Amino acid sequence: MTMLTGKEALDYALSFPDAYQDAPFHDDRWQLVRVEGTKKTFLLVFEKDGRVILDVKVRPEWRDFWRQTFPSVIPGYHLNKEHWNTVILDGTVPDKDIKMMIAESYDLVTDTPTKRIYEAVRKIPKGCAATYQDVARLAGNPKMSRAVGNALHKNPDPEGTPCFRIVNAKGELAGAFAFGGPDVQADKLREDGIEVVDGKVDLNQFGVRILEDAGGSLYAVQRKQSSGGGPGKMKKALIFDMDGTILDTLEDLKDSMNHVLKQYGFLERTTDEIRMFVGNGIRKLVERAAPCQTDSGLIEEMYCAMLSYYREHCQVKTKPYEGIPELLKELKALGIRTAVVSNKADAAVQTLSKQYFDGLFDVSSGAKDGMTLKPDREMCDSVLSLLKVNAKDAFYVGDSEVDIETAKNAGMDCISVSWGFRSREALLSSGARLVADKPGDVLEYVMQKQ
Repeated sequence: MTMLTGKEALDYALSFPDAYQDAPFHDDRWQLVRVEGTKKTFLLVFEKDGRVILDVKVRPEWRDFWRQTFPSVIPGYHLNKEHWNTVILDGTVPDKDIKMMIAESYDLVTDTPTKRIYEAVRKIPKGCAATYQDVARLAGNPKMSRAVGNALHKNPDPEGTPCFRIVNAKGELAGAFAFGGPDVQADKLREDGIEVVDGKVDLNQFGVRILEDAGGSLYAVQRKQSSGGGPGKMKKALIFDMDGTILDTLEDLKDSMNHVLKQYGFLERTTDEIRMFVGNGIRKLVERAAPCQTDSGLIEEMYCAMLSYYREHCQVKTKPYEGIPELLKELKALGIRTAVVSNKADAAVQTLSKQYFDGLFDVSSGAKDGMTLKPDREMCDSVLSLLKVNAKDAFYVGDSEVDIETAKNAGMDCISVSWGFRSREALLSSGARLVADKPGDVLEYVMQKQ
């Protein structure tokens, strides 16, 4: 059954704590539901062309999901389209999904213990289990373990908030009523890669570790798994490529290259063209961006001009990929060495490493005179020597076919990342074995004994 009237939507929204109805437009066809105190709106109900329409606030990560799933969910009709969705009540959106959207909208404008608990639960990575106390600590109040238990049974978003990963201090699973059946939680945990034996999870193997940043803020959870024991062990170091792996540098590279091309009277290149040209250093980028059969002497001039201009403009639009700083902090907390090896000019590598990752890398190395570029192994060998780590004990992490070849030549395992300058399909066709779709996946590979 679906909500066919605005009244049903209003009644549901008004069931939330401190919610009240308002009609500021002096028109009964337009009704708002706000929260006492802040007076923030989380639901707007109105009529247009004989149809009842709802406006709800939405998380960015769910915004497009709703729009793509239901044709009657569209970008906010007269609100910020990045943060609001409009829902047309035409009978095509199920009741439960409308309620979920209203509940999420309410959560986004309120700061409640329940909201903080669900946010904490979403930090538990796949393959891990957390205790009630772990979640309470992540939510900012170690004393609200009981509230965590209550939230477990009322989860409005089972797909997005994995409450099944919560167990008690002994690793015991919740009662059957919490998940709709006697074995539902156990089945979900096993699908997640967690062993369940006699209704319990081994927290020494699958439990979580809560990390703090330098300011004391809790920012992640991590599996409790030592590198000792068993037939394998964790890697001791990760060496990262820079462009397209830890930093989104594409726009600055494009703007700098186009500045030089325009300076020499050549046509500018598109973002997609520059994306395919990068990976083998600035000189190769210039050669690929310049028109075919450009004189080698002119290429050299353009190369020098590009080095000079990019050095001064490498931090205009460049930014770290989301989750990379947190990943690096977690690796340091685990005692794993980290480094950068890039075909980018060494001066730019040093500048960008300090600007965006100060103190998070043990070594940063870029292209220098007399040193062979990737995919040759020379740069990696030099950095491994500085780290005092053997190649077999390190991962190389990169976003292109050049990085896959580099790792192979250097005798390292490679983690390819799909958020950079090459697609997952392109990486797989280039021989990628391990592909990370988000920074947390890199940590997953690290924690798996090799």
